[in-house]
Amino acid sequence: MNPRKLPLLIFVLLLFWGCVPKPKAELLLQPSDKGPEGYLKSGVEGVYQNKSLKIAASIIRVADGGPALIGELLDKKYVIIRLDIENRSAAKVIYNPTHTVLTNDALDYRKPLDYTDLYDIKGEKGEAELSQLRGRFYDLTVTLLPGERSSRLLIFEPMSKDVKKAELTIKEIYVGTDTTRVAFPFEAKEGI
Repeated sequence: MNPRKLPLLIFVLLLFWGCVPKPKAELLLQPSDKGPEGYLKSGVEGVYQNKSLKIAASIIRVADGGPALIGELLDKKYVIIRLDIENRSAAKVIYNPTHTVLTNDALDYRKPLDYTDLYDIKGEKGEAELSQLRGRFYDLTVTLLPGERSSRLLIFEPMSKDVKKAELTIKEIYVGTDTTRVAFPFEAKEGI
């Protein structure tokens, strides 16, 4: 190679190297700063509260020493949300997870998985792993007496790629004979 052309070659290589796009930072769904009446963002949680209820929702990102199945589902991009419910009323609170849905701007409509859905994913060989999840996720109706709390997981199938906004909606949760609709907005923000 001609030594005179070496600086030109280096210049061309540096020029193209500078044009290589930098990888995008991962966008993660996090609670929105604004939401419907009764909603507020508190750290990594979206919180809804009124005189009868306090409900907090946060997206789980790591298994943190929990059952191995949680880590496996997270690796496969399942959406796992911790939902904390506190009964502040003098009546019973009844939460049925079948009245809950996760939607997004990609028009996904996801219902929470129940034990049968997880069994279909794991099969008979996964029964031991599934037994570790019993009582740790919402799959059946939960009744809370006055002053009681519940903290469990909601598990949803993976969402479409490039989702910018999502909403967890509890279409109805009973406080005595009254129903309340609760929504938790989430938006994509750069990962921490």
